[in-house]
Amino acid sequence: MKAVKYGLIEENPEYGFIRVLRKLVKIANIDKSITIKSFELLAGHSQFSNIMLNRDAKQIQKEEVLRLIETLVKKEPSIMAVSHVPLFLCSYNASLSVVDQILLRILFHYEENSIPMSNYRPYLWGSFAISHYQVKNHLISKTLNSFPSTTEVLSYIPLKRLKETISCFPVNRTLHIKDQKIEQYTTKDPSQMFDPSFFLPMISSLLATEAPLSIEKFNRNGCLSMVLACLGSYDCAMRSAAYHVLTLLRSHLFCRRAENLFWDHFNSWVAQGIQDLHLKPPPQLSMIQALFLGRMVLSMANHEKGIESTCCRILLARPAARLNHIPELKTFLTAYSLYKDKSLHMRWFFEILRDGTRSTSDWQVLKNMDLFNLFLVIFKCGNQKDRLLILNIMEATFRIHPATNGGTGPWALSLMVAISKYPKELSTEEILLTFKCLQSLSGSSYISLPAVDFWLFLFLKYGKNSDISLEGFSTLNNLVSKFQNISELFDDDNLKDILNCGTVSNVISNDEAFKCQSVLEYGIDGILVQESDNYLFLPALLKILKARV
Repeated sequence: MKAVKYGLIEENPEYGFIRVLRKLVKIANIDKSITIKSFELLAGHSQFSNIMLNRDAKQIQKEEVLRLIETLVKKEPSIMAVSHVPLFLCSYNASLSVVDQILLRILFHYEENSIPMSNYRPYLWGSFAISHYQVKNHLISKTLNSFPSTTEVLSYIPLKRLKETISCFPVNRTLHIKDQKIEQYTTKDPSQMFDPSFFLPMISSLLATEAPLSIEKFNRNGCLSMVLACLGSYDCAMRSAAYHVLTLLRSHLFCRRAENLFWDHFNSWVAQGIQDLHLKPPPQLSMIQALFLGRMVLSMANHEKGIESTCCRILLARPAARLNHIPELKTFLTAYSLYKDKSLHMRWFFEILRDGTRSTSDWQVLKNMDLFNLFLVIFKCGNQKDRLLILNIMEATFRIHPATNGGTGPWALSLMVAISKYPKELSTEEILLTFKCLQSLSGSSYISLPAVDFWLFLFLKYGKNSDISLEGFSTLNNLVSKFQNISELFDDDNLKDILNCGTVSNVISNDEAFKCQSVLEYGIDGILVQESDNYLFLPALLKILKARV
């Protein structure tokens, strides 16, 4: 077929041909033999294995090929064979990239159609699997002759990727991915994040064997921390799988209890702490709680200087974790008298709050811990790193909870006052993050007048910097679209000062500056702005002036 021929060529491939073929297969009532023939032609193409196995290949091309494979196997399940599995595992990188999400869904379809995936447990993936499964240049590969050892599989698990995933855990990811839409993750590079939908079944298959397990290596690589992070997932099945893995781990700890007494105590400490919360099963921890436990494991297993001893003291102080308000977190602020140690502990503490603030339950934890006064003191007395961490925490908080009188409104007002009265000049990074905080505020009338006044103060003080000016205009457009009483918040002098800042910083073009000046002098009649014009200030200016009419 020409669609396959031109879609898989190495130079200048025509992705559109594969896309059209996929849509035709999906909607048309075609004969079974044609579906099978299409799959055979695809798998037999000389570039097929290169596209599947080469990580430097064009990702759009690989994505279209995988989407076609998924459509074909769903249309005609008889195509599926156990010999296909090794190539898919070798092509799979266990990440949250679009390509890997599609690959995992294909493997799910194979398992759902009684293809014995157990032949390949414990699972290997990516470059680690290529030599093991002896995949060469075609879809049909040798089956597994020898099972990889537990230690071998653990050595393939990258600590750096697990840390990235734990810090930005995909709380909406489901364990059963059959009907889940492909997600475009934008917070961090998805190709560097480990997919929990693959990680938990893989770890479960690893622990289900009676092979001896190195608990130290398991914890040092971040495996236990990742499992604990899964307890904050919104998906019940994901949390159930995480608790299942913890149960399997407990049996391994019990088998060699003398060597693993410390980690056995940690498991009991966590289990009792979760039980004391009296949550509906399977218990869902807030992400701050889950991240606190996960980071504790990483610190103790990797012997992080300063942090490890504090974690051990917290663990051994009582038989159960106090997770309700996580008072243990505050221990890190009083753990040492030396300034250097205090700074280290405080940043560890703030990083958990920054990365863990993801939902209203996390907002409740922050509120119950009564931390805001501490944030204001540290903002006033700390250094730039501390201020940036606090601004990140505040931005995440404003994003998840409305800025009303009973919500984050008082926090927002107090932060604006603290920044306005800060005696020194703030860095560009701090100002940009402050603008993001303003963009994350809800459209509550409780906050509208102070938010606009604060934006005006920041913009007129720092807006001559081009980076700040660009972000400032973006924030202004956000505020104008959000608040209803916008016409009351700006007078003509304010608008002229804003235009002057934009002109001085060279972010407003001469054309836009001329139109803005004309509007301010002669009114808005006859002025039309199209989305393609890409003006920074003119759209907000017109909305403000129209609201006065």
